[in-house]
Amino acid sequence: MIDLSGRRIWVMAKGYAAEEGGMQTYAEGVAHAYAAAGASVTVFTQTKVGPRRHDAPVQLIDIGAHRPALLPWRLASAMRHHAQSQGAADLVHGTTWRTSLLPMAMGLPYATTFHGREFMFGGAGRVALMRRIAGHARVVCAVSQYSAHKLQQRLGKDCPLVTVAWNGRGKDAGMGSSKR
Repeated sequence: MIDLSGRRIWVMAKGYAAEEGGMQTYAEGVAHAYAAAGASVTVFTQTKVGPRRHDAPVQLIDIGAHRPALLPWRLASAMRHHAQSQGAADLVHGTTWRTSLLPMAMGLPYATTFHGREFMFGGAGRVALMRRIAGHARVVCAVSQYSAHKLQQRLGKDCPLVTVAWNGRGKDAGMGSSKR
């Protein structure tokens, strides 16, 4: 396991426990794996359960349910406030490619995860945005070899190396890489 002691990792999540779902479970697994490696972890999310905040072992900043038009502004505001009070992140992990858009726009170093169905559909504009997000990411993850292969097909020659991180779980993550 990599030692991340002293590192500040932010996790951007579409949802988070106590909400149910695959991406919510993945986000929780990623956050706790970073914490187990010694990082100081803060999760930024919005859920119907929030707004809420809690600490230990992962700090959660849930801005609550808001109109979609206000979501990026509210998350960016929470991130800026947190950076002013706690220090900027060494890395932001977007647990979906869409949650990586804000760190990319803010010029923060980030990793991004691509899940199966959420990237397999959509037109040329969506593919161009996914290529941009993947191209600027420090690490591109997929949750399975199947998803890694489909991502490589979808993005074509512009697809960077994809790391497979099985459902974001710590010791049993089954880390591996997939070459184009």
